[in-house]
Amino acid sequence: MPNHFLKEVAEHIYSHHKTGDVVLVFPNRRSVFFFRKYLGELIEKPVLMPESFTINELFSRITGYVVPESLPLLFRLYDAYKEIFNKDAESIDEFVTWGEILLHDFDDTDKYLVDAGQLFRNLTDLKEIDQLFPPEEDQYAGLNTFWKNLVSARNSEEKEKFLAFWNNLYPLYHRFREKLSAEGIAYEGMNSREAITKLESLDVEPFLPGHHCCIGFNALNACERKLFSILRKARKASFYWDTDPWYIDNTWHEAGFFLRKNREEFPSPDDFTPHSEFTKSRPDVQITGLPSYTGLAASAGRSAFSMLSGSDTPLSTAIVLADENLLIPLLQTLPEQCNAYNVSIGFPVRESPIYTFLFQWLELQRSCKEHKGKPCYYYRHVLSLLHHPLLDTLKVEKEENLQQIITLKMIRVPAELLCSSDSMKVIFAPLTDTRTIPARLKDILVQFYQKNVDNDAINPLATIEGETILTIYLALQHLEDLLPESAGQLLPETYIRMLRNILQNLHVPLSGEPLQGLQILGLLETRNLDFENIVILPANEGVLPRTTQPSSFIPQNLRY
Repeated sequence: MPNHFLKEVAEHIYSHHKTGDVVLVFPNRRSVFFFRKYLGELIEKPVLMPESFTINELFSRITGYVVPESLPLLFRLYDAYKEIFNKDAESIDEFVTWGEILLHDFDDTDKYLVDAGQLFRNLTDLKEIDQLFPPEEDQYAGLNTFWKNLVSARNSEEKEKFLAFWNNLYPLYHRFREKLSAEGIAYEGMNSREAITKLESLDVEPFLPGHHCCIGFNALNACERKLFSILRKARKASFYWDTDPWYIDNTWHEAGFFLRKNREEFPSPDDFTPHSEFTKSRPDVQITGLPSYTGLAASAGRSAFSMLSGSDTPLSTAIVLADENLLIPLLQTLPEQCNAYNVSIGFPVRESPIYTFLFQWLELQRSCKEHKGKPCYYYRHVLSLLHHPLLDTLKVEKEENLQQIITLKMIRVPAELLCSSDSMKVIFAPLTDTRTIPARLKDILVQFYQKNVDNDAINPLATIEGETILTIYLALQHLEDLLPESAGQLLPETYIRMLRNILQNLHVPLSGEPLQGLQILGLLETRNLDFENIVILPANEGVLPRTTQPSSFIPQNLRY
């Protein structure tokens, strides 16, 4: 059985501090749950539990800002974009295809405390470039090379477009932050940067009362490193690093690269040393190759359940998903006996059944034509919708309609034939006005959500489905907020394209009871946690580790 890092930290803090006098800071929320479990096992009499925050929650405590999901931030970025670019601004449905990239670039700029004015500077003179970014200084070499190559390149339409866009990025960055600040909201990077600015300009004590224990961090961004420096200088912090001598003491081992730097700059208490695991025993590693993701998920579920059943420890086993798209296949193929498990991973909306249903429904409505004075649908679109698994809850009506269409060999299916019940009317009643598309989509979501609630207790997948429906409903609501006169002012094709672009980038933040049964996590969620048995899937090249570079408007030689 492994030594648990968080348990060792809990024992050290409990023996050296009064629990009511410390503030605990973690990289993620799951660590908080497990730490509280271990600390609770040590406490023998009623005491105050220490305050616990993720580091982003701590930044929000300092700034007072609320960090919303990405979708409302994206819409506010578009508002700022229209103000700055005026008549050159693209439409909202074009903007959403790349707006998320720009939001991520601004987030990185702030998290790493980059001077945005310098980064997005308008430069055209080679001498000015050498003065601002001396090539002999390492930190400026990339900027110098980038701008010289760009300015020296022959004129082209692409160069002119890039320069015009780049020259407006700093005004856009500045205006976007102004708008968010006026509303009391921020993206993560802005929230972190504003917290550091406040701590550097004001007295630390009111914002960071008590002794802070920073637990289990790894690769720190500039804001996090600066926060730790402020705490260390104020003698208000202890630092605990989840390390093992096998890789931390071997300077050639890349797994310890960031941790060696962290440990040197922010040393742990002298009497705290995590127990070594890798130097004590060699782990038993088994590699399984299967030809399909479905087979891989089924095999992983069986293996994990077998390990869990053979252990006396209820939290002994975890399945780690390197590819989030495997979540649904995994849950569908878990053994029936595995009735206690916790999922904590972002699930992509585009992989959900409700996503495919909504766009099949939109195709159905686009196929609606008058035939002999009655609205009719093309049979292929009707069949694809009737065969969709989400309509299994309307089995009787569905089977009757299928039978009639097949028996009569219908090419055009009258809408009234399909509206045999109130539930079917919500789906198959023809649109009389394209401006009602958003309202009808929400009606469909509400209907499926109500049926989902009935199934939730008997079907664990229903929980994920319900959360996905709520996420899509909120996205539709945000669209209506963006377009106060309703989405009907757009052409139907434009609205559908915009909706698709938005939903393709959405993730459902799933979280359950973290202290029960089989644990199903993403890679980042495993930080600070220890298990006897771990199943990782898939381990294919290009997935573990992931090799794709995130999209960005900031060229790579400006980033590094």
